[in-house]
Amino acid sequence: MNTHAEIIIGHVHLTVANLDRSLSFYCGLIGLQKGGQSGDRTTLLPGAHHSIVLDPPHKEAMRETRLRYGGVYRFSFLYPNRKELARVIRRFITVAYEIDGIFDYGPTQALYLRDPDGIPVELYVECTEIMTHKKSAGLSAFDIKSIDLESLLARLK
Repeated sequence: MNTHAEIIIGHVHLTVANLDRSLSFYCGLIGLQKGGQSGDRTTLLPGAHHSIVLDPPHKEAMRETRLRYGGVYRFSFLYPNRKELARVIRRFITVAYEIDGIFDYGPTQALYLRDPDGIPVELYVECTEIMTHKKSAGLSAFDIKSIDLESLLARLK
């Protein structure tokens, strides 16, 4: 499997209910690499610097509130190009993972889904070549529409 050394993400800490299930999602589907483990804490790396840290829930906190969204509204992974985004979309489609939406916003194309703990995740790419074409054709750069999935996945052939 291709890992994504070029994925851009800042440091993120997530509280997850089931570490193995989260590792299958973030490593197996998104393509991150397990960077290390310290006690119950596991670090995932898209590249050499920024990371995602997965923590088990603290028992006291679990009594007070249900684990939902891990305290995060949504976080995003920026992919280097449309081919890499297509590669990860194909993995989700192959395993019939539930996708909330795939949209073309003009300047970006994005896939929305939820991780195993229900945390909303956005996988996206900035489309400078599409923006240049739209501007030269006199079209609005910010029309929201569904992505032509066949065209996107054709980049993998």
